[in-house]
Amino acid sequence: MNLESWYARFYNLGRDDGVSFVTPNNKKGGSRQGIGFKASSMKKSYIEAIGAIRTALGKERVMLMNSLGYSSISMMGDYDGTFSEGQGQNAVGLLGIGGMVNILWTTSANECCQTEEMTDAYMQTRIYLGVYPMAPLPAADHCIVANSTIEPWYENYGGIFRALQGKEQRPINLTLTLTLTLTLTLI
Repeated sequence: MNLESWYARFYNLGRDDGVSFVTPNNKKGGSRQGIGFKASSMKKSYIEAIGAIRTALGKERVMLMNSLGYSSISMMGDYDGTFSEGQGQNAVGLLGIGGMVNILWTTSANECCQTEEMTDAYMQTRIYLGVYPMAPLPAADHCIVANSTIEPWYENYGGIFRALQGKEQRPINLTLTLTLTLTLTLI
């Protein structure tokens, strides 16, 4: 199941959650000074609805968030991962730090696969961030079209992406020593 999150960034002006206060935009695009409204964050409603859906589905089904540029770790508790559209590979990678699967839409062959060198850079960036690229499919819905040039390049990296499954991020302790040199010139 793939559920979208984009609407959670809005507010319901007909309710008051006791926390949210919204200053709406005026018709010219700026905000009106001194005017605000009590509101209810749709994010809270979203989290509650997703919890109910997860309970109904159980843990045996995979639930992915369709992130259209709006997601946060606080919304991820009941998800197994994300399917994200757009170019936010750093943000998608951060959402996956806890070990969940995160797939990022490959928008076109121009993005990843014009040359083998370009494909290597594309794949290695995603491996580094722990983000799975959307693989080519014949119907090309949210992915690039499968073809005999691109498929082997994806297959070359398949084992590495399989090795990422169940990944864990562990904190490390670092000790940094900084040395500051200051030079003054008197005039």
